[in-house]
Amino acid sequence: MDIQTIILVLGSSGLGGIIGSYFQQRWNKDAELYKIHWTRFSEIELRIQTIKEERYRSTLIWMRIFLKPQNLHHFNLDDHNFTNHKIVHSMKDDEIKKYSKEKITEFYHNGFLYAPDDVMKAIKYFLENPSE
Repeated sequence: MDIQTIILVLGSSGLGGIIGSYFQQRWNKDAELYKIHWTRFSEIELRIQTIKEERYRSTLIWMRIFLKPQNLHHFNLDDHNFTNHKIVHSMKDDEIKKYSKEKITEFYHNGFLYAPDDVMKAIKYFLENPSE
């Protein structure tokens, strides 16, 4: 083996190592960015899921209150109209039912943004034919 061949082999392996490490570093950086983006996407999906659950839970609570207005005090409502206990206790069942139906109707109209068609049909059916 002559000196030119040895230099060529050493140079090629050194250049190959440099090129290989560049692509390895680049791939690791892309993988890390992908992992960061995926984590952020997962966090956003979790927040969206939580918001949907809260909306569905509220809708179910208002449906229950509509059916049994006397059980209003069983629920912890985040509604400014129901934070004053004197007002709530002075309301008649018909007034509670009317307010509950308004809340369910509000959820129905907002539900087009996030609820599937079968849920929307079920809420509409409940509004037209309230029952257990």
